[in-house]
Formats: sequence, structure tokens, C-alpha cells
Amino acid sequence: SSDLTRVRGALSNVDDVLAGTPATRSLRTNLRLGVIEGPLMMGLLGVVEDLIPDCTVTIHSEYSTLLLLELIAARRLDVALIADYPGYEIRPPQQVEVRPIVTEPGFAGLSTAHPLARSVEVDLRDLADEAWIVPPSDGTGWPEHMLDACRSAGFTPAVVHSVVDNRLQHHLISSGRAVAIVQATTAPTAAMAVRPLQDDPCWMRLQVAWHRDGPLHEVGDRLAAMTRKVYDSLAIGEVYAAWGQRRAAMGRLD
Repeated sequence: SSDLTRVRGALSNVDDVLAGTPATRSLRTNLRLGVIEGPLMMGLLGVVEDLIPDCTVTIHSEYSTLLLLELIAARRLDVALIADYPGYEIRPPQQVEVRPIVTEPGFAGLSTAHPLARSVEVDLRDLADEAWIVPPSDGTGWPEHMLDACRSAGFTPAVVHSVVDNRLQHHLISSGRAVAIVQATTAPTAAMAVRPLQDDPCWMRLQVAWHRDGPLHEVGDRLAAMTRKVYDSLAIGEVYAAWGQRRAAMGRLD
């Protein structure tokens, strides 16, 4: 596929950056952490540092979960934070172990000057006529899952901006130039509102992955459990917490 072709090309491009002998099962002085951009990436860094206090952790960020999985399989990374989406669940390479952390809803990001910013929740259909930020495919279901949700709501979003950098995305939203689906843990600002979507049409599953013959295999389950605790500490923002309370009252949360 074209996604896999891009991954193979990217692997050769990052080879020099991530060069070195493959990891062994013994814990090394240096551990290589791959992340997708988001609020949890620094939390996972702290978990790895706490779990293995005498190591130095280096970070490699990527937009593509598919590429991160390939880097784990090639043993150019030791552990990675990845994501997939309903209907687009990943099938990791045989040598890669994956553990779920949490499945979180996607929220609407829009300017605080937008009339819908005053709503407790936003109907996705009410965003049909907006200018949208839609990134290129990450190879594992985004933005395909979001586009599926929009089609189910009766529209195809007008893609005005194709952006993968969260900071640029937030600037575009804050200035009123576009709307987007953002992570539920995204912090609102004076210029950017983060609002739940009615009926929760978008979801993302965050996971951690590591090589089965790598240095973190024996502590992988502890790593996943500790990362979940970090996530729970991030999910206490007012909007996200209120969403959880409403869904629990409706019997829609476990």
C-alpha cells in the first residue's frame, strides 16, 4: 500500500538518527521512546524514567502510528505510544507486544468566539459548514475514522488546512480560521474552546507497544498500568470530567 511504502522510505530516512545495535533483553543505559504528539507523551516519558531510574530516555516523535510500529519491529525503538480507532484496529507485527491504555472520545476544538463554544456539547452536524483542519492519514485510521463520523452525520468536511502539528492546529482554531476534532485531554485556552460531541461519534484508543525481545518486555504490564494512572491524572480537566459525569449518569461508561 502507499502508506506502507511511505513507512519503508521513512525507515531509511531515520536510520541514521536511530542507528545502533538492536536492544538486548538486559536493560541498557539508553532507552528509545517513540511517541505520537499529545498530552500523554511527557507522562509516558516520566513513567519510563521512574520504572528504570538509571536509564537515559531519548524521544523520537512521529505522526504515524504505522511508522512507530515498524520502528519497534525493526528494534530502532524500545517502546512507543501509539493510537488506533474503531473500525481501524491495528494488527501489530508478530514481534511487537501492545497493551491498551485508554479509549477516549474526540472533542470539537473551536474558537471561543464561535457561537457553538457556548454549548455544553456540540452536534457534529452543526459543524457541517465550517472550514476544517484534516490531517493526512496516519496509516492506522485517522482521519478516516473522523471522516466516517462526518459522513454518518450527513456531510463531508471542507478541508481547508492539512496540519499535523498540534500547535499550528491550535493557532488556526483559536483565530477562528477552522475547527477540528481534538483529544479530550486537550487543554482549552482563552481563545480555544474544547467541547464534547453529542453521542460521542469519534474515539481513539491509546496504547503502548514494545518489542517482545526488547529491554522492556518483562516490565511491559507495569508500564501500561503506570501510564494509565498518569492518563487519569490528565483527564481531570473541567470539560472532560463533566463529560464523564454525564455519561456515567446515563449509564454509558463502564
